[in-house]
Amino acid sequence: MAKKSSVNALVCPVCCTHFVKRHGVLSCKNCKRSFPIYKNIPRLVVGVNSVIEEVQQGFDSQWQYTSRDFNSKDYVLGEFVEQGLTNYLLEFTRLERNWFKKKRCLDVGSGFGRYSHALDELGAELYSIDLTPTGVESTKRLAPHSTVAQANLFSLPLKQQAFDLVISIGVLHHTPSTRAAFDRVSRMVKKNGVFVIMVYEKHNPLKLFLTECLRRALNALGKKKMFDACVVLEKIGKITPLRYVGNAFITFGPSRYGNYDCYSAPINHHHTAEEVSKWFEENGFIDVEVTNSELSGWFNHFFRGKHRGIIFVKGVKK
Repeated sequence: MAKKSSVNALVCPVCCTHFVKRHGVLSCKNCKRSFPIYKNIPRLVVGVNSVIEEVQQGFDSQWQYTSRDFNSKDYVLGEFVEQGLTNYLLEFTRLERNWFKKKRCLDVGSGFGRYSHALDELGAELYSIDLTPTGVESTKRLAPHSTVAQANLFSLPLKQQAFDLVISIGVLHHTPSTRAAFDRVSRMVKKNGVFVIMVYEKHNPLKLFLTECLRRALNALGKKKMFDACVVLEKIGKITPLRYVGNAFITFGPSRYGNYDCYSAPINHHHTAEEVSKWFEENGFIDVEVTNSELSGWFNHFFRGKHRGIIFVKGVKK
């Protein structure tokens, strides 16, 4: 069982001062701002402009659809076991299973809570942050020992250089600036701590252009019709030859939720492994490595991406 983390470790996202908790409200001792606690989750969102608000709404709609369809916790956890989620986390972090016990870990952009669940099961002292109200509520349900807070990653309510492991999987590239988001989140890693991110890979410019055109068209339909269109893409994606050929030109797969994840976000940046590795080095990380496997052949590199369209990069804070 995971070590229970504490809301007392949270700090004001504006001035980084500790809170006083009174009557379901967290009040900052310094700047006197107050933040509500709703459904046992502190709501600490500040610094949200119109662009970030659009991202928040897009992802909240995604977690609402997921929560609607996967309303049974046992069913969701069964899906996680079937997917080998914990083993997948061990694979992309390249850490041993017994490493996580009592380590202070942070999941930035926890979304529906899948990786927070895996970290919770591995015995981490876990903190989970997400921008969306539905996301944090789902995360709390799936990772009950985690300290969960709704917050903006550009204004994190946590002390810097305090975590043995920070992960941000499929999140930073959905912000106005991936690099700025990386710089902000990387400050949370303590000396000798580990930082692992996943971002979209820059490859086939034609595919990226056509995917972006489809994204804009689907967003113009509204969230309900967009989800219906993603169900159609799911059906096509389950036909292996069509998926293999079609993925050379647009992004889609055999999951309506994966498709909706791809297209509901209003911002999607793409980066190369070399570019992201340089960010790690410039922020004082060593032993930087890409942790997901590489495809062979120029055809795959161009049409599918050297790393299948996503890049997991890990570094250790020196």
